[in-house]
Formats: sequence, C-alpha cells, structure tokens
Amino acid sequence: MIFTGALHGLVCRVDNMGFQMLSPIFSKLRIGYRALLSPTPEKLNQHRVKGTVPTDQDKELIQTPSSVLFVVLGWSGNSPTVTIEAYLPVTKKWFYIPQNIFVKRAYHGVVILGILIYVIGGFDGRHCYNTTYCFNIHKRRWYRRASMKVARCYVTALGFRGMVYALGGYDGDERFNSCERFDPRTREWKYFSSMNTRRSDASGTSHNGKVYVCGGFDGVQVLKSVEMYDPEQDQWTLISDMLGPRSGQVLVSHRGSLLVIGGFNGEMRLRAVERFDEEKNVWVQHIPLLDARSNFAAVVLEDQLHVIGGYNGETTFEEVERFDDNLKKWEKIKSLNKHRSAHGACVFKDSMTVSMCSVPGYIILRPLNMQQPSP
Repeated sequence: MIFTGALHGLVCRVDNMGFQMLSPIFSKLRIGYRALLSPTPEKLNQHRVKGTVPTDQDKELIQTPSSVLFVVLGWSGNSPTVTIEAYLPVTKKWFYIPQNIFVKRAYHGVVILGILIYVIGGFDGRHCYNTTYCFNIHKRRWYRRASMKVARCYVTALGFRGMVYALGGYDGDERFNSCERFDPRTREWKYFSSMNTRRSDASGTSHNGKVYVCGGFDGVQVLKSVEMYDPEQDQWTLISDMLGPRSGQVLVSHRGSLLVIGGFNGEMRLRAVERFDEEKNVWVQHIPLLDARSNFAAVVLEDQLHVIGGYNGETTFEEVERFDDNLKKWEKIKSLNKHRSAHGACVFKDSMTVSMCSVPGYIILRPLNMQQPSP
C-alpha cells in the first residue's frame, strides 16, 4: 500500500447505515471522533468559536471590494478540524469565521457557487461520506443538500458551468473512475461519463471550456496520466502524461496556463511544479515551491497564485506561499492560524462589508445592502 497522506492506507467497510466505517482495528482507535455536527467545537487560541456575534459588539466595520480567500475544514494534528478561515488581502491577515453549527471533514471537495461554499464527501476520522453540505458565507450557516450516489473521500471537486463536479475518489473499499455533477437548480446529483482511469487523491480544474484531471492513486500506483473532459461530447480523452507521478497535488488554471503543483510521488513530497505547453502537447518544468507539500490547497487570488498549508512528510503545517509573476519567484506570506492538510480553498469575488468582531481573530462578512439572501 502506498501512502499519499496520513490516512491513505486505512481499510474500510460498508455498514448498514449507508456510509463507510473503518475496520474493527481502526475503529477501536476512534481517531478524533465526535458527532458530525458538533455543538461544542474544538478550542482555538484559548477561546471557543463563537456561533454569533451581535452587531452592536462590532469592533470595526470596513468595506472591501476585493476578493476573499476561504480555507475550509481539513485535517489538523490527529483529527479533522471544524474551522473556516478567511484571508483578506486588504488586511493581509487570516481570520476565523463564526459558525452556527460545525461540520467536520477532511479529504473532501470544496467548491464555491455564489455565496455558498459546497463541501462534498470526505472523511471525519471514522467514516467516508457521500454527503453534500453548503455554507452560506453571509448567514454563517450550514445547509444540507442531496447526497452523491456513492461515498467519496479523496474526491476531486470543481465548479464548472454553474454546477458542482465530483470526480473519482475512494469509498473505503475501492477507487472510482465514476463522475457526478450537482445542479443547484434541481438540487440533484447525476452521473455523467466516467474517466478512463480510477483516481483518488487526484486534482482537477476547468480551463478554456474543458475540464482537466491529473494524477492520483488507483489503488496500486501513483499516476502521472492526465485526462480532458469535453462537455459537448460528454467524453474523457487521455492527453500527454505529466513528467512524473503525483497524488495529493493541485492542478490550477492561471494566466492562460495549466500548472500542476507539489504532491507525493510514492516516495517523497514534492516542490516541483509543471506547466502544460498546449501547443507542443507536453509538460515542462516550472519554478518549484519553497516548501515540499502534498494534500494542500491552491487558488488564484487577485490574479496571484496562492498555495496554502498541506503535509510536508512529517506534519501538517500552516505555511502559505504566493507566486510573484513579475519576479518569477515564490514568496512567503502570512501563515494560516491553524495548521492543516486535506482541506479545501475557494475565492469569493464580490463587494461586502467586513465586521472585525469583539472576539479577537474573528470576522463577519455581510453583503453591502445588509440583506440576508436565501440559502
């Protein structure tokens, strides 16, 4: 068994409640197990997460038209975390987001559509899930949505043409090549064309009207293959392989190019970055990261590529890097408040007000018209 993260080798079975349970050996460990929705979340910096913060206790109120980066859940220490952090470029700081209830997940998918952050599938330290939750960033409230057809942790998730895509993954017994997509209008998951290869812990993105997925683990080996999905043909096509195998990596579309970043090659965590040369149909070396990492998150925030957290082969960590396209180099920026891996990240692009709460280290985001839209 090849380990691509702290939990990749766990063996699971299906119980009669429709989700995946660890084998008796691992279930006795009860790694970080709490209820799915925890009314008493973990302690953070010697105080607890606040469910709500009254508006008359706002410490400071600012308006920002800039984007906001969200980092959602993940694995921290020896258990999943329930926390959501937000990075405001205008302040160059990370803040926690108050929540009314708490969803605990790692190795899940994260996609933002409008003001809703979707959390798809994942693992809570004991079970693999097919669930879908969404977090309303204005109301700071979680909502349940229809479940996927199968449980998927190590799932590849992305937003494409207004829908949520879930590709491959692992249910505790097998890896999948099957794919589903969720339509927010009908609130239903439906299968579509399967990938050519079974993949868990892979990565995908949309680029020039197509969907790309690369790498991952098929149950035997770490993969270097890459596939492209044509939505008009409903068909996956294998394209040129990456230069080397990777799982727990991130594939992003940035400034007209596809980049694959970091990951695990079956032996070590990687700093290496590759760029896809579409004209020559080959992958070429790009400028490497400062820190080797797998099972991290990466997003484009205000036209700059950001790489967040992850696992360095020894521990989860909180380091964040940003790529300076002018200087052609990676640089460190403010670290996360909480070290984490197997998390998700997304960027919200809209004008809003930001309340710096009386509880240190927290913010509340509100729409500028102060109206609370429906979930």
